[in-house]
Amino acid sequence: AEGQKSGQFNQGRSEDIVLAAWALGHGLSMLFVTERLKEVAPTDEAKMEITRNVINVLLSGILKS
Repeated sequence: AEGQKSGQFNQGRSEDIVLAAWALGHGLSMLFVTERLKEVAPTDEAKMEITRNVINVLLSGILKS
């Protein structure tokens, strides 16, 4: 909610924003734990790079403006 007030995040239901971030983090974590991404992320460094990239996708969105 504070990020929305300061203009850092889009307006909308803050609960939806939190749920989207949580779902992304949980899903990615589960993929790492179950080794579903072992071939593309064999090292901790690769996992961190994927995590940063996925967070950037969440923050920038996937639809063209």
